[in-house]
Amino acid sequence: CSTMTNKLLELLFRHTTTLGIRIQRNVQRAALHRSFKEVQLPFLDNERKGVVNVKLGILGNNDDENSNIIQGEVVSVKAEFDHCKVISEQSMVPLKRVQEMAERIVHE
Repeated sequence: CSTMTNKLLELLFRHTTTLGIRIQRNVQRAALHRSFKEVQLPFLDNERKGVVNVKLGILGNNDDENSNIIQGEVVSVKAEFDHCKVISEQSMVPLKRVQEMAERIVHE
């Protein structure tokens, strides 16, 4: 990727919710490094017990893909939809509230 392409990719990753961008159709794709955090919500449900996985999109170098140590800047945070949906349905809490709370807890 050229310097200009890298600058554009950084802008898109920083200011949108995308975790990946295709550079050339079906050939090359730029993606943020990803990490997952498990958060505990105060909602009662039988299946997930209030636990939601939250995906972090990290801009910067993360040489060790298996490392839990975040090296770089977290520019995207997204709660797993399916986890939030189950909790929302079983606890009668709006889906959006479940998602927002899970994503907020990651920042604490």
